[in-house]
Amino acid sequence: MALIEWNESFSVGVAFFDMQHKQLIGMLNELHDAINAGKGNEAVVPTLQRLSGYWFMHFTAEEQKMKELNYPDFKTHQMEHVAFASKVKEFKTDFSYDQAERPTEILNFLKNWFVTHIAGTDLKYKEFFNSQGMH
Repeated sequence: MALIEWNESFSVGVAFFDMQHKQLIGMLNELHDAINAGKGNEAVVPTLQRLSGYWFMHFTAEEQKMKELNYPDFKTHQMEHVAFASKVKEFKTDFSYDQAERPTEILNFLKNWFVTHIAGTDLKYKEFFNSQGMH
């Protein structure tokens, strides 16, 4: 069973960003599956590496479009991205294979941040981007 199932409540009304969000959900679900299979410790670091690269690309795309269109809440949105990236970096740096609960703790953080950010912060730009012709 997936940790997060994509549904329309996550849609930001911009197909390109929705596609990227679906990819991110897939990565979180893969980590969830690895943890459930007892392979969380082995999966955490590679998953964080993949997520970091993908999130960086995604954040860059969102922020570039926000700047281009003069999105009024750009700075606040960008600060959430920076805080998230810092936390993921901290997880990668501090991860220890002898902490059995650590993969679940990391996954819970990623899931909660993702759901809160997409369903909250990202949805705030939906109407703005749509009004600028982005769909």
